[in-house]
Amino acid sequence: MPRHPFKKYMSGERLSGMPKELLNAVVESERGFTGGSGDVRGLVRDGDIVKVKNTSGAARSQYQILGLDGPIITPTQNVGEFKRRVTFKGITPTTASHPNKFVVLLEPLGINAIGDGILSGVVQVRLTGALLTGAKEDYAAVTDSDAAKLTRSSIGTARILWADSGSSERWAIVRLGQWVQKLRGKFDGSLSFGGSATMSIWYYNGSADADTGENVTVYDWHLSTGQTVASGKQVSAFREDASSRWILDATQCA
Repeated sequence: MPRHPFKKYMSGERLSGMPKELLNAVVESERGFTGGSGDVRGLVRDGDIVKVKNTSGAARSQYQILGLDGPIITPTQNVGEFKRRVTFKGITPTTASHPNKFVVLLEPLGINAIGDGILSGVVQVRLTGALLTGAKEDYAAVTDSDAAKLTRSSIGTARILWADSGSSERWAIVRLGQWVQKLRGKFDGSLSFGGSATMSIWYYNGSADADTGENVTVYDWHLSTGQTVASGKQVSAFREDASSRWILDATQCA
């Protein structure tokens, strides 16, 4: 009976010729792992999933959230290892430092353990907060100083594709790496040249415009010296990527 092409050889057994099926499988495996050129491109091909070291000080469960805190090994420490694969240290996320810099863990991680985290793409998470009534799209953000769940937020960076009913902590499916770049609402105070003001975020709920109950700080870039946008004016603002600040984009005419 001919030998099965994928049967393992025993220690000391003579290799009498490699079947073409096995040789082709080895070649295909090498191509997938190294990109077919002997380098390590296969290790970094999937940029949506990265290696994360849990430096948060507590063991973390699958589908919990860690904020990104720089690579595990820096170019100064070992440039070869830095170039070999994308890695991050993960810490407890905060809204101030990690509005769009976080991963969802794909496996449980003990303290200082290293495993896979998803940086962008579709994944399951725990979610808290009621979804906007009648909204066509809704979003979630990191929960301040809490690795267990995301919180529904109009300025979040995870688009909610589905969520279990209710407003308490529950399961949801989100797409990481998507967020709103423009908001509209009304000023709760006046905005002067070079200053800032609080804007209440509004949206269309399917039948009328409604206040979400959320606020953002909006900064001026367009006004001239002496100009002011009065409290209560309808305005829109866009997110500046470099600073993550909301900048006045347009305002209701007098």
